[in-house]
Amino acid sequence: MIQSNADILEEAARLIEPQGAWVKGYYALNSRGIEADTAEEAVCYCALGAISVAAGGNPPDEMGSRAQELLHTVISGPIDKWNDAPERTQEEVVAKLHEAAAKAREAGL
Repeated sequence: MIQSNADILEEAARLIEPQGAWVKGYYALNSRGIEADTAEEAVCYCALGAISVAAGGNPPDEMGSRAQELLHTVISGPIDKWNDAPERTQEEVVAKLHEAAAKAREAGL
């Protein structure tokens, strides 16, 4: 059960950690590789999409927005541009989500 910003970030990492579950250029894709209309049909996510789904909605509520801010601080820039950078890897995105979650836990968020 999601109870904190750290939980949202950890859940977002869990969503995109499996091979093929991360995407660039879209918030979420369905199993046919088409942009997902709902969270229920999504099978892969960008960092922002994963945070939104983990927070329970799009647009995210206050807690989801705060989770996005925490990741933004860890990566020192806009999440969408960072996620979609040509050199970015799935492993980096998962690691930064875990790092942001750890910082959130340290701060009691």
